[in-house]
Amino acid sequence: MKANKKKRHTSFIINAVVILIVFFVMFVGGCSSSTTKSKGIINIDFDFSYEGPIFGPFQELETLVCTLSQWNVIFDNYSLPTELNEKYNKLFFVENSLIVYAYTRSSWPVQTAVYRIEKRNKETKICLEHFQGDATAIWNGILIIEVAKEDIKGVTQLKIVSN
Repeated sequence: MKANKKKRHTSFIINAVVILIVFFVMFVGGCSSSTTKSKGIINIDFDFSYEGPIFGPFQELETLVCTLSQWNVIFDNYSLPTELNEKYNKLFFVENSLIVYAYTRSSWPVQTAVYRIEKRNKETKICLEHFQGDATAIWNGILIIEVAKEDIKGVTQLKIVSN
């Protein structure tokens, strides 16, 4: 009798572990880190540069910024800190580009973790997760990510995958 109970308990644990593994694989599958050359996916190195609130006029945005003139338009349209305009100068855009993501969330404060940027052909996919606070309020924020210009060469489409 005890042997049957122990066997059922062990079987239950094994089944639970298998189910957890299956759910984990399904959850992570949207932005899989397993890249192979046969799939044509390249992981892109990046630097998380800035995340902050936007006060005043706002428009959601997902864009690649490859030139100083493109940056100037974004800087002029969003209330961003002056030090960003000093950092992103003509010299910066010689070898680098920016990914800019302006978003609205219904919770405050918002912190974002970017855990992978992938390139496949002409599409770049940014996998990120927003960790939202407890207070309910409309939050307009902007996220700026630095990437090497060479890494996004030929990209014409940007896709944000978030929770």
